[in-house]
Parts: sequence; structure tokens; C-alpha cells
Amino acid sequence: MSIDHVEPDATPATLDAVAPAPAAKAEAQAATLPSAEATTVTCAAPPRAERGDHWYRRTVLRVDVLAIAIALGATLVVRFTISGELRHLDIAVAGFLVMMAGLWLASLAVVGAYDTRRIGVGTEEYKRVAGATAIAFGLVATASFLASADMSRIFVAVAMPVGLVLLLLGRRSCRAVLHRMRAQGQHLAPTLVIGADGQRARLTHALDSSPVAGFRVVAHMALPPETGDARDAWFAAVSRTIDEQRIEAVAVAQRSELDPHFIRELAWRLEDPQVDLLVDPGIADIAGPRLSIRPAADIALVHLDEPQLTGPKRAIKRSMDIVGAGVALILLTPVLIVLSLLVRCTSRGPVIFTQTRIGQHGEPFRLFKFRTMVADAQEHQAEVWSMSDEANKAKADPRVTRVGRPMRRWSLDELPQFVNVLNGSMSIVGPRPIQAVEADTLQAWQGRRHLTKPGLTGLWQISGRADTSWDDRMRLDLEYVENWSPSLDFIIALKTIRVVLSGVGAY
Repeated sequence: MSIDHVEPDATPATLDAVAPAPAAKAEAQAATLPSAEATTVTCAAPPRAERGDHWYRRTVLRVDVLAIAIALGATLVVRFTISGELRHLDIAVAGFLVMMAGLWLASLAVVGAYDTRRIGVGTEEYKRVAGATAIAFGLVATASFLASADMSRIFVAVAMPVGLVLLLLGRRSCRAVLHRMRAQGQHLAPTLVIGADGQRARLTHALDSSPVAGFRVVAHMALPPETGDARDAWFAAVSRTIDEQRIEAVAVAQRSELDPHFIRELAWRLEDPQVDLLVDPGIADIAGPRLSIRPAADIALVHLDEPQLTGPKRAIKRSMDIVGAGVALILLTPVLIVLSLLVRCTSRGPVIFTQTRIGQHGEPFRLFKFRTMVADAQEHQAEVWSMSDEANKAKADPRVTRVGRPMRRWSLDELPQFVNVLNGSMSIVGPRPIQAVEADTLQAWQGRRHLTKPGLTGLWQISGRADTSWDDRMRLDLEYVENWSPSLDFIIALKTIRVVLSGVGAY
């Protein structure tokens, strides 16, 4: 991914482009399922006692125990190496280690880090792991201060960062294995979808098209009659379907005229077989942390919070940008010098290429990067734009220099943008800045991507980079703005390292 070559073609997206599923494809898929109480079996489901999510929870617990043991053991070695008593391990130290491990695991359990609804997908799992670690060590630090215990202080200072990194890496490894197995059709919860035809088709397609979420639709049913014996017969059919198909999850498609008592009655009937009940609120591309239940009289409303782009979190983001960019520029100084010499010695023109881009709130700013093209590249921009039907970035752009091509592949040309981060025009993570000609084509709702500062990397970069279409790029940018959080920035930054090293989608 580079900047001096032009960005993807500014083809205006539509609201349909960011919908969770194409209606025609969803209707066609739903047509393969029965329309009433009949069910379709795709493969044998495991016994309820051996649900896939229970297996995964036990696996994650074992990995957490191993990570905590390694962290505490390594910290023990460091402590006694410093004190010169490496071979000395008395009962007090052993007791403290057991207590620390137990408190850590208990904190993970209390905050819901083993909740099968949250592990294996999304960012909430990582947030809870970090929160539980902070709680556990906060308690130990408090006890250490009150008791004036040196041993506790050392463990807090060393074991916490080491353990947190190991826990997150362990969770990430477990998730990679789980996602690979789910992509192969394993450990998917047999799911019953309930709703009207259109909503049912949409929800069925959404669940089946994302196997990493852990669902496999094996049956669907229409909504029940409002009253009478037919309603009782419908619930009996639901129970029969659950037993026969070994259903582990029931998903109800959103509908404005849905009977408010239906969900409550269905929940009561699902308590005994311990089947998960999921209700689709009909809100697309909104993350869980922004959704909460707000009771009002006899109804439960889904409360949608505004994107958290201001206040303390924004101050935290800016602080992280300053520290991260400052450290990066200091550590990368030798690399920056070498790259500058390579650009200067291999082609005519300035070392640093600058271009006006659109920043936060639509304000223009000057973006910096190493020049990777010939000096008159801007004069041939229109010609290159016509070389690709899907994106502005031609894979064989003739304007790229011999040194510029590997620099673009490994994103080395982007390093000067840490200066943009320091001066406040950019952030380390955010939507990539676009040119003014592209900004002029945005629809009003797409302009929300400018609510936050543009970034060196973002969801687009870890989702295909130049191989991503314009519509998908807009969708990813809006998804980032709607669901922004410091933890999301951290995850994107970590994934960017892997994407950059692979060189995928960089031309």
C-alpha cells in the first residue's frame, strides 16, 4: 500500500453495497430450506453435552493456565536471579504463586473471559482478558502496598506484562485453530432460524456466509400464529425440531410487527434444553459494545450509543499516537536515512513526496511519504487510472521506480507519515486519507469516515489493501468509525504487522 500512486477509483457506493447480504442471493439460499416447520439436516450434530463451544472453552482454559504458569515461572526465575537465591523456594513463595495463579484465573472467569458467547470471535474477548489482568494485579498491588511486601511488587512489575502478552497470544492461537476448523465445517452450532420470509432469508445468508461466527443453519420456520391451538402446535413443532436436529441456537429475524410476547414465551421454552436464543435487532455493522438493553415500562429497547470519538478515549488515542510515532521515528532513524539515500541516488526528484489529502472533518492537509515514482508521475495520473476497472492502483504501474516497487510492497514509503502523526494531522490507526477528487464523490452518509483522523493503517489495510474494492473500503472505514475503541486500534496495529510482512495487496 502506497500513497503517491493513486487510490482506488472513487466510484460512489450505495446503501445496498453495505447491506449484510444481497437480497437475491439470500432468497435463493432460503429457497433450499423448508418454509414451515420442516427441517433440513446438513450433517450430524454432536450430543448436547459435547457442544463445540464447551470444547473450545475447556481448550482456552488450559491454554490460559499454561500461559499464567509460564509467566509466573519466568518471573520467579528473574526475581531469584536478581536476588542471587535462584535455588531457594520456600513455602511462602510457593503459596504466593498458587494464590496469584488462582486470583488471575478467577478474575478471568468473573469478567466473562470464558463466556462462550464472546470467546472465539470479535474484540470483546481480548478486552475482557486485559481487564481481568488489570483487576488481578490491582488487587495484588494493593495488598503489596498495605503489607509492604517486596515479593508482590516484583511480580506485579514483571508478571503482568509478560502474562498479558502470553494470554493474548494464546487466545489468538486458539482462535486461529477454531476458525480454521469452522471454515471446514467443524464445531458449528446447528441453528434454527425463525422469521418472515424476507428477514429469514437475510439472516440465514448472514449466518451461513460467516462460519467463523460458529453457526450452521439446518432448519427454519415461519412466525407462529398469534393465538389459539395453532400457536401451541407451532411451539410443539419447535420443540420437536430442536430435539430431532439437536439444535444449539435459535435465531429470530427482526420484524417490526413481531408479537412482543412471542420472544418471552420462546425463551421460557428454550430454558430446559439450554438452547441459545438470539434476536436480530436489524442493525447492521454496529459492534456489541455500542448496543445495550434499556428497559422502558413493559418493553426492552435496544439502546445504540454514539461512536466514542471524544472525551477521555480520544485523549488516550492522541497520547498513544504521540508516544508510538515518537518511538518509531527514533528507532527507525537508520532505516529512514538508508531509504532517503536510495531514493536520491536511483532517480531524479525530491526524496519526500507530498500531496494534499482530506483529513478529519474534511479539512485538507499535506501528507508525506518517500517518493516511489518518477518525478512527473502526477502528469500521467489519468492514464494510469484508466488501467484498472476496479481500483486506481494498477498492479503494473509504469511510473514506479526500481527502488520504489519493493518499498511499496513492504510499505516502507509510508514511514514519513509518522511525522503527520506527530503534527496531529493523522493517527496511527484510522481510515486512509483520500484525495479531494475522491472526497467530492462521497455521499453524505459516507462522509462519516471523516469524523476521526485518517490513519497510517486501518481496517482496509488488514482486509486486502489495494485488492479491496471501493465499496468495501467505504464499508470498512465506516465500520471503524462506528465501532472505534482503543482496543480496536491495538488489534489493527498488531494485524498490520502480519499483513505488511506478507506483502499481500501492495502494489
